[in-house]
Amino acid sequence: MSKVNDGGPAFPSNRDMRYGGMTLRQYAAIKLRVPNSGADWLDEMIRTSLRDDLAAKAMQGYLSSSWQAKELDSLGKSSCEQMAIVAEISYAMADATIKARGAS
Repeated sequence: MSKVNDGGPAFPSNRDMRYGGMTLRQYAAIKLRVPNSGADWLDEMIRTSLRDDLAAKAMQGYLSSSWQAKELDSLGKSSCEQMAIVAEISYAMADATIKARGAS
């Protein structure tokens, strides 16, 4: 079995890093927001964070449009229901962005 060269610890110290250390690859994956850390649990956290961030940006853009606000008001829904619709649209936009990017 060959050992993967992951660059070693991101923050080396004199302590034993086997149980809590972060590799350079993991650190880079987090900073670059690329789910390629080599750890499935960390890659899933990066994907979730990226999706949430893209949805938040989509929501900001959507809500900054006065035309969209008028469209929401014309639905005759409560403000809570309107925000649920905006959240669904925002996550749909985030998912489409991730799909277009090629990162599943």
